[in-house]
Amino acid sequence: MRTLYAYSLCIPSLFQIPKPIAFYNPTTDNWIRGDFLGYSSEDDTRKWRRNSLTIDRNTIGCLPSKNACYAMDRIPPLPCATSQFLIERYGPLNYKGPPLSLCRIYLGKTAKRWTKRGFFNRQNFILDRTGYEATQSASAHFTLPSSHLVAFHMGVTIALIHMTGKDARDVEFVLAGEDGPDHHAFYTLDFNQMRDISLVPDISECAEICADAFFLNDPYFPRPRGGEILYEAFREGYGVQVGRDLQSGHGHRHGRRWVELKNAFFGVS
Repeated sequence: MRTLYAYSLCIPSLFQIPKPIAFYNPTTDNWIRGDFLGYSSEDDTRKWRRNSLTIDRNTIGCLPSKNACYAMDRIPPLPCATSQFLIERYGPLNYKGPPLSLCRIYLGKTAKRWTKRGFFNRQNFILDRTGYEATQSASAHFTLPSSHLVAFHMGVTIALIHMTGKDARDVEFVLAGEDGPDHHAFYTLDFNQMRDISLVPDISECAEICADAFFLNDPYFPRPRGGEILYEAFREGYGVQVGRDLQSGHGHRHGRRWVELKNAFFGVS
């Protein structure tokens, strides 16, 4: 997680990854805080362990966990104007509940039309492609990027995760807020189901694992249907990130592997 976060800071992606604040070690029942910036090699990891500090769990403000986990930086909620717009447009009439905190972006799902719904889940509010594009074009109070740009940066982020040795299983892409009034931001979160692919020597097997994670996930990503322009944008973003990584030198050691994984991944997905 430290490697993924540090690497993401160097990537011009629409989607932010929340900063890991502390690591919970279930064998000692301690939260461990460290400097999470820039530690990617084994030597760096040992350095982080030497310099890390044990802190009281009340400082983190998290419930105890039975499993190893990270405490992550807080994601600000949606701006009030955005929440009100979405509730008025898509929520039930006379809604009196609390505002929306975030929206899950499902570009792989398309509804025929969006109307007010009787069932409204504030904790799991979903904007599929139809709803996102309708919201993006209808609101005069805030500006959202095009669905094409969102799909492109989903591809960038998935490539980033793959190149840090994980399969991106069960990750989520959401729209939320940012520090400051009326600011929007996109985030990638929920990394606890990801599987390690760094030690899988066969590229075809590695691609199968990544494709399996892609299709088992909720439909955040555009699907590979014939002529699907959003999927092509997703694919383009993935390829751009692989090329960017090779040019920067970060991926020089495994450069050929990333190119082969990209080709194999899109060959089976």
